[in-house]
Amino acid sequence: MLAAFKEKASRASESLREHSLEAAAMAGRIAKTSKLKGEALIVEHRISEVMRDFGKEVYPIMATGDTAMQTACFLSAKEKIDLLQRELAIKLQAISDLRVEASSSASVRQTAEVRHSADEAERNAASFAPSVPAAPIPTSTRQQATPPPPPPPPP
Repeated sequence: MLAAFKEKASRASESLREHSLEAAAMAGRIAKTSKLKGEALIVEHRISEVMRDFGKEVYPIMATGDTAMQTACFLSAKEKIDLLQRELAIKLQAISDLRVEASSSASVRQTAEVRHSADEAERNAASFAPSVPAAPIPTSTRQQATPPPPPPPPP
């Protein structure tokens, strides 16, 4: 009896340890995701600023009709925006990777819990001697009759 108690206590302790580690990992992923989302918002804001600055810079140039200067301003702004968009894409990909990691760890945890429950049920079933011989449970493959359709409404 004492050995069984020690085994159950050991399993409970191990389960608590596993859940604590999973909770810590989840908290870490949430913190990383929040940080990346904040950084992504900052990058999006910087893209908007570059576009706004481009508009302020190019408007007087367009008024003069200097197409060479317009093109130079556009290419300069485009280069800045392209760099920022690459940075944004990297951050969004990292967020996506964290989501995938979270969902895969959740499915692994669920599989382990199902396996643990099945093992425990098997151990519990083995500890009890069957008092009644096992007999197949009758099942019906016949479909239930469907009720008749309701009568049509009176005109």
